Amino acid sequence: MMRGFTGLCVALLTIGGAAMGCKQKLQELSICPEMVAAGKATESVSRDLPIDVWFAVILRGFDRTAMDPGDEPRECSGQPVEVTWPTAMSADPRAKARKMTREARTADDLTFAQIDDDNMLVWARTDLLENGDAIGPVALVHWVPRGVEIKGIGTVQAPAQRVRMRLEQVGEDLRVLVLESETCKPDDPNNCAREAQIVPLADQRFVSAPMIEDGEDRGPARFLLADSREEPLKDGWVRRFELQRRLEFDGLTVAVQENIKTRDCDPKTPATPCEEHVAANEKRTLEFKEGLLYTSRGAWGQIGKPTLASTVSAE
Repeated sequence: MMRGFTGLCVALLTIGGAAMGCKQKLQELSICPEMVAAGKATESVSRDLPIDVWFAVILRGFDRTAMDPGDEPRECSGQPVEVTWPTAMSADPRAKARKMTREARTADDLTFAQIDDDNMLVWARTDLLENGDAIGPVALVHWVPRGVEIKGIGTVQAPAQRVRMRLEQVGEDLRVLVLESETCKPDDPNNCAREAQIVPLADQRFVSAPMIEDGEDRGPARFLLADSREEPLKDGWVRRFELQRRLEFDGLTVAVQENIKTRDCDPKTPATPCEEHVAANEKRTLEFKEGLLYTSRGAWGQIGKPTLASTVSAE
């Protein structure tokens, strides 16, 4: 599998090579020193780059023969491929998930998202984790007449299935990566939980900025788009909570719209219709300030979040 872009040229630069007489203005500099253009005329015509080249551009020291990023992977700017979780979340399945035995990287470990004719997003996953997440650098790739440059880079941990990415503008000075993907139960591939993650792009770095929710550090800004809980009632009935979330962007702000409905059901008479109610309807904004994302208490917090999950959950 190959992926490419318009503007691809015959090789003027190689991985780790020099600019061969080409100078850029300061504002056009890549965050990573590596640049690459097609090494063959056929690649130039087809506007494709091989998978091993994509990995080598995004990951420093990538072994293109073994398709291996190494024991301690680093993205192209030299930073470790890792995501930091707060100490208070050390027991969270996402924070404590261990890496699975790594196999050679393949095309299945790359996801591309077109932004416009000259820019694209690429997520190069270095490792899969035991909870269904994957980890690896996301790059903002820009094509110029002489090759490809990395205009933004940073590590993301997220579910690895059915990945979609986009950039959203928030005000005049901030862009954020929105990465949507799914976790599915191994024994039930149709039972999946889809979530969205917001990753600010600040000073050419995608930063998994801690989200401070009502004063509490919640780790990276990850939101299940649908979630459910249930709890027993004193009369023997069961109350089921169903939450729906969506992210809203208007070019100036980012908001999280949350709605929770409840269904009170009698398990002894399943044919009896459940009693339905609206439990919460909350719209809250996210503010990026000094490297952190701030938001207020969510809809679960309003009603007192039940502890019994009835579906796949990443929260």
